[in-house]
Amino acid sequence: MRAWIEPLRAVARRWRTIEWTARTAAVIVALGVMSLSLVLLRHARLQAAHELTQSRRRSIEHQRELQRVRSRLAEIEIKPPAAPPKPIPQADTLLWSAE
Repeated sequence: MRAWIEPLRAVARRWRTIEWTARTAAVIVALGVMSLSLVLLRHARLQAAHELTQSRRRSIEHQRELQRVRSRLAEIEIKPPAAPPKPIPQADTLLWSAE
């Protein structure tokens, strides 16, 4: 059960033998790495929020354009045809009528 404690004690022994300047440098590097990771996470969240805002803005622009097109279509007066359209002949009648 105490097998996991021995590696920790070995690390603690090594840590005690290291000079203070090296310890300070290691702590500064560790803090720098942690702060950099926090900055990267914040940047990722800001970029996601920016992309979400852009997609919402595009959606609103598309809705406005759709409303403009619908209003233009509503202004157009559609007249019914004067005569009913001629029926389209079937393919069979076209083939046999040539003879």
